[in-house]
Formats: sequence, C-alpha cells, structure tokens
Amino acid sequence: MMTLTSPWQALACIVGHNTRDLIAGRFTLASEVASWFKTLAMLRESEAERLMENDPTPEDLDWHRTLVTTLIADGERLLLDWPANGSANADRISRADLEAAVLGLHATQSMWHGELTADQRKAIIREVFGVDADQLKFGSAAAA
Repeated sequence: MMTLTSPWQALACIVGHNTRDLIAGRFTLASEVASWFKTLAMLRESEAERLMENDPTPEDLDWHRTLVTTLIADGERLLLDWPANGSANADRISRADLEAAVLGLHATQSMWHGELTADQRKAIIREVFGVDADQLKFGSAAAA
C-alpha cells in the first residue's frame, strides 16, 4: 500500500535536490535560477493551501519555516554566483528579480515565524498583496 506524502514533504524533496545540484554545480546558473523560481512558486501554492485557506498545524508551520529558510539560503547562494552587473538570463529573469524574490522570502519568514504584531502582519499583507487582511481567511496560528 502506498502512503501519501504531505505537500510539504514533496516540496522538501524538490528543494533538497535543487540545493544539492546547486552546491555541486551540476547545471548552469540560468537553469538553477529558473528551477529556484519554480520551487518558489510551489512554495507559494502550498502556503495558500496550507497556511491561508486552512488552519495551519504546528507541523505545517515547522515545514514552512524550514523550506523558507532553505530557499533564502539557496537564493542568496545564487546571488553570490550572479555577477552584480550580470544581465537577464535566457528566461528573462534578471538579478533584480532574484534579489526581490529573496527579500520577499525574508518578509514571509518575518510574517509567519517572527515576532510580528497583528497590525504589522496586516500591513505586510496589505503591502504585498494589495488587500485588507480582514478580507482573507487565515488559520488561527496566523490570525492577526
């Protein structure tokens, strides 16, 4: 009988594999950056499903914190490899795009796992998503 894997565990496998590839230098920088952005998109989908649309469990929050931290580290490593004056890669992703995405992950980390007040959390949601946090359904662990 096959056991089902949580979305977090599946994403952790992808992140772990990507991290090993990045450290080993198996692929081009452009390929690694594209892969990192695809993984970030998967994280955002899991966040919406597991943290915003449902009450996140302590396990959800633990997995999320771990994955966000790993993606930040990998993103920072990619930035180290990308020359400061480097142009956009073949996928039309610029260094500035990567910098912005890493900064967004730092904000995500602070919002979900930092010591934010309810008003600070609402302000981040308003700034990032352009909506009033009171219009969104949040689980009790992330509630303002």
